[in-house]
Amino acid sequence: LSEIVDEVDAADLLEVAIDAREAAQSTSAEQSPDAADTCAAHEACGFEAALVAHLPISEAPVEILMQVLRKFTDETRQMALLVQISRELLGGAGVILNDEAVAAALQLVEPFKFSKADDARAAYSKALASISG
Repeated sequence: LSEIVDEVDAADLLEVAIDAREAAQSTSAEQSPDAADTCAAHEACGFEAALVAHLPISEAPVEILMQVLRKFTDETRQMALLVQISRELLGGAGVILNDEAVAAALQLVEPFKFSKADDARAAYSKALASISG
């Protein structure tokens, strides 16, 4: 992955960072984002989208991307936060969960596989290949 990232223009990333800093400084902390400033939870938006656009992720092997994802989730304690978020959300609905049980259940999602989705993607790729000849 480092070879791919080495090709990213640092000046482009710096420009996005400067724009983000200027926007943060000019925006009052009391202002709430309007609909134009929001996006779906699974999408990158705003300056995050601009940064992602500079990364040639589509060229990286899936195995490398999974390693990066796992390292990120470990370093930022995402699984632990997911346990906490699950507890809080479900607790509001009156469902009481044991943190250890939720953490154990979340470990079962590794290694992030969903065979039906993988099969559908493979079939789609095969269909596209046969159409484009």
